Amino acid sequence: MQGPAVYVGPCCICGALLYMWGPAIYVEPCCICGALLYMQGPAVHMGPCCTYGALIYMWGPDVHVGPCCICGALLYMKDPGVYEGPWCICRALLYMWGPAVYPGPTCNTVQ
Repeated sequence: MQGPAVYVGPCCICGALLYMWGPAIYVEPCCICGALLYMQGPAVHMGPCCTYGALIYMWGPDVHVGPCCICGALLYMKDPGVYEGPWCICRALLYMWGPAVYPGPTCNTVQ
């Protein structure tokens, strides 16, 4: 996932799982694919709920936490070492609709 042209396909966060480089794409309640954030339904939210570059804004003015975060869903990235590259999702922590933390293979990191 390097460079601005991120392949809009096998790369999503859906429910509580982050799928990277897998065969399936999930467009359920909330999917992140490349630089687009898909909500349930055909519409692409590019206003209050969108992701582009290193910044992700969702559902309100108070959701931007650090250089890379998904809030309302929720994914927080507050540690100083979590942000790498132009498109950063979850290196240290991944919270999606629950208290569980999904590290390692469920995290997208720019090596």
